[in-house]
Amino acid sequence: MASLVNGLQQERLPSACVSVLMPCRNAGQYLQAAVASVLAQPECLELLVADGGSSDDSLQTLEALAAKDSRLRIVSRADTGPADALNQAFRAARGTLIGWLNADDLSPPGALARAVAALNAHPEWLMVYGEGEEFNDDTGNTQRYPTLPSSLRLGGFRSHCFICQPTVVFRRAMGVLLGGFDAQWRTAFDFDYWLRAFAAFPHRIGYLPHLQGRTRLHSATITSQQRAQVALEATKLLARHFGSADAKRLHNYALELQLGIAALPKGQSLAEHLQEIVDQAMPWLAPAALQQLRHTWLQSEPPPPPQTKRCRWQPAGLEVAPALERPFRERPFGVNLIGHAFEVFGIGEDVRMAARALQAAGVPCCVIHHPAANGSACSDRSLEPLLCSDPAGGPFAFNLVCLAAPIQARWLRQNGCDPLRERYTLSSWPWETQQWPEAWMPLLHVADELWPSSRFTAAALAAPAADACLTLQVIQMAAEITEPERFCGASARVAARARHGLPGDAVLFGYGFDLNSTAIRKNPMAALEAFQLAFPLPHLPVTYGRECNDHPLSEQVALLIKTFPPRGFSAEWEWLQARAAEDARIVLIAESLPREELLALYGCCDVFLSLHRSEGFGRGMAEALQLGVDVIATDFGGNTDFCTGPLAHPVRWRSAPIPRGAYPYADGHSWAEPDLEHAAELCRQVAARRLAIARDPFAADPSRDPAVLAGYRERFSFASVGACYRARLDELWAERESVGKRLRWRADRSPAGL
Repeated sequence: MASLVNGLQQERLPSACVSVLMPCRNAGQYLQAAVASVLAQPECLELLVADGGSSDDSLQTLEALAAKDSRLRIVSRADTGPADALNQAFRAARGTLIGWLNADDLSPPGALARAVAALNAHPEWLMVYGEGEEFNDDTGNTQRYPTLPSSLRLGGFRSHCFICQPTVVFRRAMGVLLGGFDAQWRTAFDFDYWLRAFAAFPHRIGYLPHLQGRTRLHSATITSQQRAQVALEATKLLARHFGSADAKRLHNYALELQLGIAALPKGQSLAEHLQEIVDQAMPWLAPAALQQLRHTWLQSEPPPPPQTKRCRWQPAGLEVAPALERPFRERPFGVNLIGHAFEVFGIGEDVRMAARALQAAGVPCCVIHHPAANGSACSDRSLEPLLCSDPAGGPFAFNLVCLAAPIQARWLRQNGCDPLRERYTLSSWPWETQQWPEAWMPLLHVADELWPSSRFTAAALAAPAADACLTLQVIQMAAEITEPERFCGASARVAARARHGLPGDAVLFGYGFDLNSTAIRKNPMAALEAFQLAFPLPHLPVTYGRECNDHPLSEQVALLIKTFPPRGFSAEWEWLQARAAEDARIVLIAESLPREELLALYGCCDVFLSLHRSEGFGRGMAEALQLGVDVIATDFGGNTDFCTGPLAHPVRWRSAPIPRGAYPYADGHSWAEPDLEHAAELCRQVAARRLAIARDPFAADPSRDPAVLAGYRERFSFASVGACYRARLDELWAERESVGKRLRWRADRSPAGL
């Protein structure tokens, strides 16, 4: 067999060598787009459509299309299912390579060219697959398919099927050796094929870090209509390959029932249906998984034990009793800052900046540290002298909470309600969508006033705050850079580029984000794609449906992407690394850098490129502007408050629904999808201007204009933000008698229901 495979892959593949298989049954409105997406690619030798007896106009449509392009061939008019249809099409195929596209999916421009090029470059590979995208035209929803690299081998399938079916191209030899698609699997025949391929040829399957297929989500797909069957067949297949399976697929099916994505069979109750599923899955499940499934699905939870009335946020075992608290009006004027004092990530920086701003305004403060417990480095100890460890809370009259709302709830559950009592609590909760999550509404009762850091977050909180009778004031966070010239002066730029191996004379685009946060929101791949779209090189794979002809500036630019080291395996990081490896101009840095070194890294850039889907504030952009760096950024989120003036270049966007489960507490919300063509255009404009300035030292340069820089720096200064803090605190303190009487958390009572 090995000699057969090796013999068939010695010669270089011709340009048109891919036979694309397309099972079709009542594809209706989607068929023409699917066919066109394949025939538009010159690497397609033929498109073989196996129609399984469509009752709509699919056959007539196919015949009309075949009359216009002889590469379209209808190979059957009846089959026993999609696996049989694929086998019929495979037997009729003439191509050296085999692709597969369902009649309601799409093959992206350049997908076949990239697959052919990869198989030519790697003659040992028998199959390639790539990144996939799920999309729904009705809702506008698009999301990345959870693809994983082939280096994970067969074991990677334990978590999920990580291959998006329309992204696959394989050599005919592999199909001959594996045998046909197994028709016993009514829904999971593709999953079965991938499992067999990885089991037989674990080191001969390649991964392409490019969009290779788009799969359409709609109510008529096999997956949508037979969700129970999909879960059961996948579970059985995993047990066949690994001895037993976990219950993850079945739990996901139960969630789909709960959300209304899947429907109960007619005539069955939920309990009857779940019992039937458990009975069928029993032979394939690991004992622990079966026990968990029976407990979760088939047994009711025991009633909770009687409890004394206690605060919802009180730690278990601690009863509420009226505390002998010092009244608000008798407490010293000042602020108890509550946050992640030492962690090196965005929200940790919030509390450190707030402390500096309060100090600049002459407001006494202390810091109550709540560990983030997210693996972030705890290396910034600058607030250590201000620490307060009293479990009853800080001594001052005001609390300023610099935590995400659910993290504040966790802090209260661990520490109890005492830190709220007889203090006026100001909450500066970050949030990144246009709606406040329904699950977080009760948290409004742990605040006396809201201080969102941007108009964007304020808009999400406006209606809930009004309903809760809470005062809401936008008070921007500080982001001052002390002595910024240390980081952006000419000598500092040269030194920083040398330390990090960055090209000394290129126009350097940069972006920094936390990979351990939510990569889908930060959208780092968009920065890479916009950069390559703006400055293509001939050797790069075809993208966006056009040849990558060289650009005059392509050899004079570079891209830096900075993140923290990933905690464990990250599919997004693997994808980003694979794409960056194709382009020598792209440098990735995954390190926990001290703040000063991070600022030096930003300061040596010419452009900060943030094509985020949303930002609550946008600290990286605020710092870049102060360093004289042009900021090309999505015109959406908290950054719109300050991304103005000659160094700011807003990118157009369209509204897009957030995929279900993609962002915590944001199902049903929307955010921005940046226009990459517009971003690329702005990249070219800014790069050309920067190069022109480098050639002409007398040219006007807004990045070095003292008035421009002074404006940006003043906006984020400790003095400016501290003055805003002080003004509001003084207002409240002047009315402390009445403020003390309306506190939500008094020594003798708590908010209703809490």
